[in-house]
Amino acid sequence: MKVGIIGAGAIVRRAHLPAWKKLAEIQVTAISDINELTAKKVAREFAIPVYTNNYLEIIEESSIEIIDVATPTPSHFEIVFKAIEKGKHILVEKPLTLKLEEAIAIYKMAYQKNLKITVIYNYRYYPAVIKAKQRLESGKLGRLISINGLALSRFPVSWTRSTWLYHSGGALYDFGPHLIDLILWLNNSNPVEVASFGGDISNGQMGFITHAQLMIKFEDGSVAQADISWLTGSNIFQLSLHGTGGHIILDVRGNSLLEFHGTFTPLDNYRRFCNEIKGLWQLIRQGSFFLGPIYYYFPLFEDFINSIKRNCAPPISLDHALKINLILYAAEKSIQSGKIIQLKDIFQVT
Repeated sequence: MKVGIIGAGAIVRRAHLPAWKKLAEIQVTAISDINELTAKKVAREFAIPVYTNNYLEIIEESSIEIIDVATPTPSHFEIVFKAIEKGKHILVEKPLTLKLEEAIAIYKMAYQKNLKITVIYNYRYYPAVIKAKQRLESGKLGRLISINGLALSRFPVSWTRSTWLYHSGGALYDFGPHLIDLILWLNNSNPVEVASFGGDISNGQMGFITHAQLMIKFEDGSVAQADISWLTGSNIFQLSLHGTGGHIILDVRGNSLLEFHGTFTPLDNYRRFCNEIKGLWQLIRQGSFFLGPIYYYFPLFEDFINSIKRNCAPPISLDHALKINLILYAAEKSIQSGKIIQLKDIFQVT
């Protein structure tokens, strides 16, 4: 299978290309970037035969079956839509698009053409996250009542010179999609309404969302709270799950899970500490400690290739990706209007 990559930034060098190179049946035959010198440099580093500054040349190449889109989110729609028109399977960085209407257009076109499209939500591949999903599905927590999520990340200026992140959605569309992905994946019920607070801490001077607190109500009556921010100067990604029969405290990046039932006691604090040490040791042993979430690109890419070969569901379905975009859109509208947003009034997710 031949892959063409659009975008040659740091995430491609550190995550995408190392993952593709581990897959024996994959040949990365072309790469493009708006900066042709960057494309040339990455092509030489990874022995890619073709480089260009015109992504259409890659999409129009008939021998390429898969398009890997790793460009800034505002450019996703145009690239993905053109790739669908040419009958390509697509892997794309999160979120799918900036605008909901663009995500809907991709959704409709992809299903008409029977193509596989997956958005990269790789945090669900952390072993502790997988275990939390298994414990929920086995009924160990009873009926799920609520999920509380925390996705704190540093202001982009501290880690990138790129300015494309400073669109109106800001922090909500930066790391927020990863948290919403896990909330929706862990809770099998459909979301029905969203209330959101926050916005621009500078009272409109910056022009983008710097922090957002979401309340998501689900069809089964359960609720989720998502706290997303660029303002704390820290990187924290945690969820707590509460059911009628038990609780889970999940530190995603630390790969740590604590399950308890009844009252939380000092003994549970000790167990939590031990689990954190075990989680870190597991990351060190499997070689992912220093790579972090980059390590989990490979299993996602492998599952995506298998979905093409076996003609089965991709690892992150387009339906799921569309729901994430729906939540993001509703949250932004709720912040702007100060109202609770009924999702059925926006788009009927099926």
